Parts: sequence; C-alpha cells; structure tokens
Amino acid sequence: MPLAGLTAYQALQSARTGAGDTVLVHGASGGVGHLAVQIARAFGADRVIGTAGAANHDFVRSLGAEPVAYGDGLADRVRAVAPDGVDVVLDLFGGDALDVSAELITRPARLISTADPEHVTRLGGSYLFVKPSTVDLGMLAGLVDAGRLTVHVERTFPLAQAADAQRLVEAGHVRGKVVLEV
Repeated sequence: MPLAGLTAYQALQSARTGAGDTVLVHGASGGVGHLAVQIARAFGADRVIGTAGAANHDFVRSLGAEPVAYGDGLADRVRAVAPDGVDVVLDLFGGDALDVSAELITRPARLISTADPEHVTRLGGSYLFVKPSTVDLGMLAGLVDAGRLTVHVERTFPLAQAADAQRLVEAGHVRGKVVLEV
C-alpha cells in the first residue's frame, strides 16, 4: 500500500481531483492503477474510465470504473464513453498514452504522469515523483479503515521465489500487486 497508494493518492491530489470530474486512469488494473480508480472515487469523481486489457475489464468494473481497451483507437473508445473529454488523466506508462491523453483532456495542467517527465511537460501536464508523507499515509489508512480502498493481491511468493515473482511482474498484465513473503 505505501508506495503504490501514495503514488495514486498524490497524483490525483495534484490534479485536484474531485466532485464532477471524469478521470481517465491508464493501467487501471495494475498495482498503482487499481488503487487510483478507488481513490478517484473516494475523492468524489463522478466517473472513472480505466484502460485495461479485455481480461481485466470485469475487475476494473468491480473497482468502480468503466473499462476501455488500450492500444490503437483508444481515443475513439474513450470519446465513445466520454464525448466531452476527461477532466483528469493519470498516466502510468508514458509514450503513446500521453499523446492520446492530450487529445482527450479538457485542461492539460490536469494531466499527470509517473512515467515520462519530458513528454508530459511538453504537453502542458506534470510529472509526479512520489514523496514520503505521513499525512497522506494517514489519509490512505482512513480509506482502508472505511472500506473504500483495498489492495488486490494477484499472487504471493515465498522470498526464495523472488526471481519468479520478478518475471511475472516483468511480463506485464499483473492484476493488482505481487507479494513476497519474508
């Protein structure tokens, strides 16, 4: 929870996410993304749209987001569910996702990336590097205690199988988090 949760929380906070917003989260089924969907809802966002592979669409829906498939044609798929565009974008990948986001967002200053500082800055958005914060951790703990935020664990490995866990993460498409038991 601490690193992924703080990343999602601080990114959405820096975009001033709140009531009335439509939020687009790239990678909504991943470690940071699945927390960002829940946090955006807790911040009062009216709608959350989450990019994910087809196999993760039901999971993304269960978090409170409208899933859309990533890849070619993403802008058209997002416009189909949000014809007026989106108010906030949380980009966790960089590259093409940022270019598509720039087409969809109503105010570029609310485009936040954790992956591509130079590119997001050129587009008028901001790069976020998570910072330790006991206040923010306390806010996350409050959301957990209230049942508004949960961490999905895809798989747990014993420490002796750390290399297997790393290979799983590197292969991509992990739903939520992978845990090592010490």
